[in-house]
Amino acid sequence: MLNLGKLALIFLAAVVVLALTPTAGWGQNVYGSLTGIVTDSSGAAIANATVTLTNKDNAEKRTIETDASGNYTFVNILPGRYNYHCADRKRTESGCCSASRSAKRNGRGNL
Repeated sequence: MLNLGKLALIFLAAVVVLALTPTAGWGQNVYGSLTGIVTDSSGAAIANATVTLTNKDNAEKRTIETDASGNYTFVNILPGRYNYHCADRKRTESGCCSASRSAKRNGRGNL
């Protein structure tokens, strides 16, 4: 029969092993991202264009400006169905374009 000291040592070792074992749920993330480039009809990047992302299910809107290369990234978006639209303040047209997309994890949406 094991004495109390050995039993305590085995219990402590088991606790340490369980504490150091990673849990699958700790690394999970429900958010995604949407990245793209805004270009005009000739394919040139549009800097400082405003891109608006609208969730079709709850009408939540998020807006971001493109960088000097026309790139944009929406981070921490929930999976769902989205419309996105861009408007260029320096041009006379009301918008560069608009599109729809379903976001599951991470996606790319060029405008």
